[in-house]
Amino acid sequence: MEYGLLVKNVFLWLDKNGEEVRNILMKTLRKDDIHVSLIKSEIEWRTYKDDKSFLLTDNEKYLDLAISNKMAAAFYWNLERGPCPATKSKWIIEGANEINGMFLDRLFRRKHKIPWVIRETKRCIIREIVLEDVPLLYNIYEGEGITEFMEPLFENMEDEIAYTKAYIESMYEFYQYGMWIVEKKEGGEVIGRVGLEHREGYEELELGYIIGREYERKGYGREACRAAIQYAKEELECKALHCFIMEENIPSIKLCESLGFHYLENVYIEQGKKKEKMKRFYLDICREEKE
Repeated sequence: MEYGLLVKNVFLWLDKNGEEVRNILMKTLRKDDIHVSLIKSEIEWRTYKDDKSFLLTDNEKYLDLAISNKMAAAFYWNLERGPCPATKSKWIIEGANEINGMFLDRLFRRKHKIPWVIRETKRCIIREIVLEDVPLLYNIYEGEGITEFMEPLFENMEDEIAYTKAYIESMYEFYQYGMWIVEKKEGGEVIGRVGLEHREGYEELELGYIIGREYERKGYGREACRAAIQYAKEELECKALHCFIMEENIPSIKLCESLGFHYLENVYIEQGKKKEKMKRFYLDICREEKE
């Protein structure tokens, strides 16, 4: 797994305002140790590009060149020039001030199908899932009582791998959230999952989590959940979250309450082929911030 910022070089191949954009990005990206260069020809581009490079261009011809070379690239357009023209780029950047190291790193990772690092905590890394994690999740879900309060994985691991592949391509790609992996920094073990998902019929995103039996009651769940809440607030600009927990699941209820969630109501939620009675807990993120 690759951690830290992966982008090392940003190339600006711009027909307009190249010097101005370079000066802004040099100041912004210096702290991330990312080098910014203006290029003016294909010979320059081919000479200096490498597998840690990112291209910003306002010319579709240059964009096509990057795409054909499997290079991470985005279409750059300052709206002061007028409406943005049609482009093949998945990403359009409308001004240099919105660009920072993490922003470029996430686009780079999407292009090269490298999982995002969502947050780092004192002891854990919260990151997107990869297919290699699936067998490790089976070890966690086989823990005593783990599936008593949540849906199990597919009985056939190949089905779970196929589901995970589709999940990565849809949830992460389009929504920028989902269920993530909790990885222990020391040793690199996968110890659980945490994340945000949408439940039909509810406006707010739902916080979900699972920690392997041997890591319970050691603060990992609270640490991971706090990171997910922080992401929801800072990256997704969520105002509130909710949790659904079976009333018999006392440890999860206590964890939920320790995070600032408050009991709201009892509801019936579909779990597999039946509906289960659950307690709905609600977190007003804005209120927690004020307090």
